[in-house]
Amino acid sequence: MAKKQAYETRQIKDLFHGPEGRADIAMTAALTEKVRTPLADAVKAVFAPVRHTITVKAER
Repeated sequence: MAKKQAYETRQIKDLFHGPEGRADIAMTAALTEKVRTPLADAVKAVFAPVRHTITVKAER
């Protein structure tokens, strides 16, 4: 998760708002998403659904 977040920070701050983004934001987005997508997929793969049960009882 930290790798993905670090990349996204660089992606936005340095690449989107930098010379690459000013020259061609669509191309910069397309290229950087090729790097970000596997990072995001790795994060999704780690998470598993959790089942919760909530019980409400009257207080006596």
